[in-house]
Amino acid sequence: MAPTVETRADQALSALYDAHGAGLYAYACVLACSRAEAEDVVQETFARLAARLDRLAEVRDMKGYLYATLRNEALRHTSFPSS
Repeated sequence: MAPTVETRADQALSALYDAHGAGLYAYACVLACSRAEAEDVVQETFARLAARLDRLAEVRDMKGYLYATLRNEALRHTSFPSS
């Protein structure tokens, strides 16, 4: 049986998390007031990616895209300090 689109999307997100999740969390901890907030921002980052899976093929620098998305999510998070 061929993998469904959802299965492939889940696999793609899982691979991105495996490759970059620890680094994204470390970066979020630098930006966040607490570890719980950092975890929330990482989760929101991957939720945003899941909503944009159809456009990710256009991304040339996935690592840069992930970190920029995380930074933008952190800025949207109300309890993060503003710079």
